[in-house]
Amino acid sequence: MSPIARMATGMVFTGLSLVAAGTVQIYLDHAADTGGEPLHVAWQVPQYFFLSCGEVMASITGLEFAFTQAPDGFRGAVMAGWFCTQAAGNAVVAVVALAVNATSTISPLVYFGFAACMVLCVMGFLWVTRGYHYQKQQRRRSHVPAQRRNPPAAASGGGMPRNEGAPGFRRPQRVRSNSTGSVGSR
Repeated sequence: MSPIARMATGMVFTGLSLVAAGTVQIYLDHAADTGGEPLHVAWQVPQYFFLSCGEVMASITGLEFAFTQAPDGFRGAVMAGWFCTQAAGNAVVAVVALAVNATSTISPLVYFGFAACMVLCVMGFLWVTRGYHYQKQQRRRSHVPAQRRNPPAAASGGGMPRNEGAPGFRRPQRVRSNSTGSVGSR
């Protein structure tokens, strides 16, 4: 399954969690209206199951996709864009939650509305990504040149290194790594 299909599947799972939440809310409203028993906490299991599956498939795959498909110099910017869109989505949810709390009633329509938005987002995502050709990332290997040694000291020098002004003196080169990921690479 391609990363794009995994992300779309994750969005569908997230939408299913919202449908499950709306369904539970309908039963909660019905129980409150009729004076029946409150629902057992296990009714939340499907919501969390679908939400967890959606998060794994959409978020983790999306982060991996954003990191591997971005050019080397833009990885940080692409990851920042990913997190900024998440922050914007969380801000929308916070505004809706404040509006719902202001009315002091939780309508199942809120959950079904979010699920409908997820359907629209999946359709938009698939439309935007049509024709995208996933580029497999080749493993980058940094070439670190071998460290050059000073020429052996002259026999009369007693093993001391030569002076910079002496003929044949070569200053040792500093080895630099092209890698930026590991602690011991610098």
